[in-house]
Amino acid sequence: MKLSNRKQRNYVSSQSRVGAVLIIVLWIAFGLVSITLYFGQSMFFEYKGANQSIAGAQAEQANNGALRYFFYTLNNALEEEGDFPGELIMQTEQIQIGQATVWMLGRSGETVTLTDPHFGVIDECAKININTAPFEVLELLPTITPEFAAAIIDWRDEDDDVTENGAEATMYSLQTLPYGCKNAPFETVEELRLVYGATVEMLYGEDTNQNGVLDPNENDGMQTPPLDNQDGTLNFGILEHVTIYSK
Repeated sequence: MKLSNRKQRNYVSSQSRVGAVLIIVLWIAFGLVSITLYFGQSMFFEYKGANQSIAGAQAEQANNGALRYFFYTLNNALEEEGDFPGELIMQTEQIQIGQATVWMLGRSGETVTLTDPHFGVIDECAKININTAPFEVLELLPTITPEFAAAIIDWRDEDDDVTENGAEATMYSLQTLPYGCKNAPFETVEELRLVYGATVEMLYGEDTNQNGVLDPNENDGMQTPPLDNQDGTLNFGILEHVTIYSK
């Protein structure tokens, strides 16, 4: 009887050890699977990241190639300096740059609103230079307010004197993320976004993607951004009319 009990205890003990070993094996297997999945996912993201980097580098090279083509045409293919290149001189659609294809978005100059993109060269000399235009000219720009025109003057001038209704360092220091007033010329027109009082509607109008086309979301009232008057006409903002290049 004692022998039988001893055998039973040994059997139970043996089964317990087997169960414990099985649990340990399962945990080890679970850990190995988790590590495999982790490294597999990491490799997948690295692969996608590498593809994105390659695509970005290719796009940058295509863009640089297109710029070299345009600069060469402007410098060498025009009969006289200051001539405006026509379609026969400069290709603006489906330009083959290596394995890339490039289009140059332009403006048609037509009064009707286009539903398809127009390709061509934009004459920057016909725009207002925000580094030299006086207040009286700036305030005539569409969508602009007198306060924003004054803030432009204060942003580009060298002093800390506040133009009437303008903004200097104090106003910028009160922003949620404070920054300084530049007090130096604009380097890009996009820098207008930093000027005190700038809004999306003021800068871009209804053409928030700046493609010169009346897209469906730019003619549906308040249904989807941007806010528009649903009049079937594309109303541009300040950025369409200003430059830093003209004299």
